[in-house]
Amino acid sequence: SFYVVLSGEFAVERRSNGEVVELARLAAGSCFGEMALVAHHTRSATLRAVGGDAVALRFYRDHVDAMPEVASLLYRNIARILAERLEVSSEMLADLVRQHREPPEP
Repeated sequence: SFYVVLSGEFAVERRSNGEVVELARLAAGSCFGEMALVAHHTRSATLRAVGGDAVALRFYRDHVDAMPEVASLLYRNIARILAERLEVSSEMLADLVRQHREPPEP
């Protein structure tokens, strides 16, 4: 399923080397689960409601695909969101590579 955050806040978390790492915070207007909708992937992170009530609207893949006009708009917006996230991830990766290559300060 694909979700759009309507209110509250969610922490995006992933376990790495036995430790839970917070990757991001999602607030109203944010979305998650797009990979499940587009590529039929299982989840790659865990989301946890933070600081009280959090509400997200759930879109089931079968229901979305049954409405071609809605699906077209939704998938186009998901493509834009994924492109933006890829750009941010690429910048972060480039920064990490540069930090790894630079000699440490004396």
